[in-house]
Amino acid sequence: MALEGFPRKCRGEEQFCPQEKGPLDGTIADFWLMMLQEESDTIVMLCDFVDNEGYTKCAQYFPRKKNQTMRITEKLEITNVETHHQIIDEMSWLKIRHFMWEGWREGEVPSCLRTPIELLSQIRGSQKPIVMHCGGGTGRTSILVAIEYLLECSNLKRGIPTMCDLMKKLRSYRLWSILFDLQYLYIHRVIFDHFLDRQRAKFEVFHQEKNRAKYEKFVKDYKGPLQGF
Repeated sequence: MALEGFPRKCRGEEQFCPQEKGPLDGTIADFWLMMLQEESDTIVMLCDFVDNEGYTKCAQYFPRKKNQTMRITEKLEITNVETHHQIIDEMSWLKIRHFMWEGWREGEVPSCLRTPIELLSQIRGSQKPIVMHCGGGTGRTSILVAIEYLLECSNLKRGIPTMCDLMKKLRSYRLWSILFDLQYLYIHRVIFDHFLDRQRAKFEVFHQEKNRAKYEKFVKDYKGPLQGF
């Protein structure tokens, strides 16, 4: 499987967070073998198994119930241990943290602005590659990848790229990343909300009357198209 993603600080080096399509029935074994190969300990799932219209977006690649086991291959099985998933074969085992964001429909954006920040803060401490996927790997996953990349650039003080450059970078990893205008605007809203609220002193210039008026107009214009969702 090709591994795409975003750079993150880990043991003083830049590593990449794999950005995947949701596993299909025929690729479940490949997905878990990749997890073993990369020694990844975290999966972030940004889609439901079936959307509201009844279309399958992702195969059920792990057991949903506690203590339930799913056999993947002759030598590989997955066991649900509370909120963790354990991969066992004859030679080794690996504990996996699995985060699932339910109810985020394809082509839409969430109403919440802080959930992406909280989710990313939960997984950021991992010292191993993080696997993140949605249905196709281009929309919901790319949004989270973009937000994390911008936060990382800010934290490391290496300069935040323009959104045009960010889109080019994302699409060099995954073609068609950020498919819709609302997804593009949602990234802005999350980042603005984070910096203006949680780092107010650092970004005090944005609270000046002139800039605040521009931001409030942006929020008003952004909310208009969301009324249809």
